[in-house]
Amino acid sequence: VNNKVHLPRDQKDAKFLECALSANADFLITGDRDFHQAQKLVNTTIISVSLFKKLICDVLS
Repeated sequence: VNNKVHLPRDQKDAKFLECALSANADFLITGDRDFHQAQKLVNTTIISVSLFKKLICDVLS
């Protein structure tokens, strides 16, 4: 992982955001609210598990 991110609220979570950035991920799915502040730092959409499930179920039904 070559991308480095600074998350002042909880730096131990930065590795997950760095992986999402390196993979050009469309989504980072998490229940951790600390990631919501990071949304402005990345193009990856950060959403909750329940919202992702709802989006997928709506598309597949």
